[in-house]
Amino acid sequence: MAKRLYEHHVGKDPLAYTFSRKPVELKWYAEFTDVKLAIEKEKQLKGGVEERKKH
Repeated sequence: MAKRLYEHHVGKDPLAYTFSRKPVELKWYAEFTDVKLAIEKEKQLKGGVEERKKH
């Protein structure tokens, strides 16, 4: 987790969504042993953001 957050802060990838949106603030964190569950949770969280943007 620390490595990923660091990469966002230093702007490792100029094509990344967070590159021009610094500083990045960690709002939620979880570890999963099952990749499918992790992807499902990420879609659920991102879906909530998309729903809020519609209104």
